[in-house]
Amino acid sequence: MAQNSILFTSISLLIFSIFSHCQALTSLEDLCDVTPHPTVCRSVLPVGSPGSVSGFANIVILKSLEASKHLLASLDPHHPASGPLDDCQLLAGLTVDQLTRVNVIKDTVVGTSEVNDLLTLLSASLTNYETCLGSFHDVTGESSENFVKDHQDILTPVADGIKLISVSLALSKEAWPIASDASGRKPPPRILTEEKKSSSPDVSYAKVTKRERMIYERVKVLGRKLLQVSFLSTDRIDFAIFSDHLTYNRDCRK
Repeated sequence: MAQNSILFTSISLLIFSIFSHCQALTSLEDLCDVTPHPTVCRSVLPVGSPGSVSGFANIVILKSLEASKHLLASLDPHHPASGPLDDCQLLAGLTVDQLTRVNVIKDTVVGTSEVNDLLTLLSASLTNYETCLGSFHDVTGESSENFVKDHQDILTPVADGIKLISVSLALSKEAWPIASDASGRKPPPRILTEEKKSSSPDVSYAKVTKRERMIYERVKVLGRKLLQVSFLSTDRIDFAIFSDHLTYNRDCRK
């Protein structure tokens, strides 16, 4: 009788272990469907390979960093002196720095603070790319169409980068959701806005470096419409992004 009890307990533990392991893995198809760009998601992730959500997020974050480095390198031969090319070169360099920080943070995520910093930096990187793209389309006059046409070698990787970072952001929100507090109340949606919600203790903002502040101030002075940045203090920054970049099915299994 005792042996039967031990056998039953062992089988139960084995089944529970297998079930828990399956819960930790997720279907790549289902996961990509919750991102803004499922096709891009599937193109950069290993097809048919189950894995953890954080593992897939790591892959796309690294792809985003690699793409940003390539964009920065492709801007060098243009020797930008002013205007959109100059903006893009500054913002591409900044994006490389921010995604490098994300790559470090993702390996040390232990709580809400790290998650907030990671998502904030990804949001900032996405805004950088949007601003770069917007700079080209803000060019006015008869030369506008030709200017855009002559720089497709820059605009194409920028557009691709927007999709990659959007996927990185969506997967990161799935991989590292911000936990509810002790009362069971869910924290506010992780969509960064221009105004700091002082009543939301769960929301933190990544520290801004002197270089970031200098670049963002310069781009703002130049009148770029898509960059919406609010300096909260001497070392904190709030990056505004558009909610459609973060639209995906939150009902999907984490």
